[in-house]
Amino acid sequence: MLDYEAIPGTISFVDSSQSDIVLHPTPSCHPDHPLNRSYRRKLRMFSMVTYTVAVTVPSASIYSVLTSISHSTGLPLATLNQGTSYMFLLFDLGCSISQPLSHQFGKRPVHLVAVLGTALIQL
Repeated sequence: MLDYEAIPGTISFVDSSQSDIVLHPTPSCHPDHPLNRSYRRKLRMFSMVTYTVAVTVPSASIYSVLTSISHSTGLPLATLNQGTSYMFLLFDLGCSISQPLSHQFGKRPVHLVAVLGTALIQL
């Protein structure tokens, strides 16, 4: 067994003399600290991450079906690759715009505008 006291800068996360888990560093009492957030806020954050992954992963994995799309639509593979390049360019530009806006106005309004824009595109 390792002697954690011998390694500088390390601590044992579980104290065997106590029944509870010892948190290090000790969380602050501030309501914005991640460990102090309400269940509803944690659920909302999780749903935002899930939405982001659900939108971006299928968009990024389109390369696996480009050949099938080319055969079924008659579009050349070069054109489909070019369209995919434009998609990633617009993703990058969107991040370059939304990141400063989220610092200025907050994450929630920017996220809601992005969700609304995505929903309008789907119509």
